[in-house]
Amino acid sequence: MRKVESAGHPYRVTDHEHGETFAQLMKRLMDTYQVNESDIARATTMSTSAVNLWVRGTRQAPRKATLEKLAAAYPKIPRADFFAAAGRRAPGPVSPDRVERIVAYLDDLTVEQQEFVEITVKAQAEHNRSAAS
Repeated sequence: MRKVESAGHPYRVTDHEHGETFAQLMKRLMDTYQVNESDIARATTMSTSAVNLWVRGTRQAPRKATLEKLAAAYPKIPRADFFAAAGRRAPGPVSPDRVERIVAYLDDLTVEQQEFVEITVKAQAEHNRSAAS
C-alpha cells in the first residue's frame, strides 16, 4: 500500500504482497479476458483515454467506485487484487446484522459519544479513500 515514484511514472503503485502495479493488473485483465481498453472503458463508464493512462501506468489508480466496477465486470480477478494494485485495502462487506449491532451500540451512547464515533469513522473512511494519493 505504497506510492512508488519511478522515472516517468509518478503514480505507479505497488502492492507489497504481489508487487503488482495497477498497470500490470490492467494488462493481466486484458490478457485474461481478451479485451481492449475500449471494452474496459465501457464496462467502467470511464473514458478510453483514462483506461489507457492506467494501462501505461501514468495515471493514479481509480477511485473505489471504479475499482468496484472493474471487480464486478471482471470477476476472474479477485476484488482484493484490484484494491491491492491500487495501493488500498479492499473494504469489507457490511452485513445487515453488523449494521443492526452497530446501531444498537450507538443507541446506548450519549449524543457527544455518538458524534465522536461518527467523526472517528468518517476520518478512517477518508484515510482509506486517500491512501493511494
